[in-house]
Amino acid sequence: QDWGVSGFVLIAESHISIHTFPEYRHVWVDIFSCKGFDATKAIEDMKARFELAEVDVQILERGLEYPHSIRESIPLMHQERREAAAAVDARESVSA
Repeated sequence: QDWGVSGFVLIAESHISIHTFPEYRHVWVDIFSCKGFDATKAIEDMKARFELAEVDVQILERGLEYPHSIRESIPLMHQERREAAAAVDARESVSA
């Protein structure tokens, strides 16, 4: 039913993905970078390129709390999974 065009650019440990839904005049853009960049400039560039009248921006600081060692990061990953499962369980019990 929904249609559009998606594109991905993989850059070493970073990526940009764009998903368009022309029928709804929507576009989703995800920019992930392991290095800092000017998010305001990137947002303004996307607004201009897609001629967007309004935007909803969510900036996530990803992976900053993880150690570089896989062995050290595994307990953190397990804890996050437990927290996510508990949050889902809580939502399901409220809606039931």
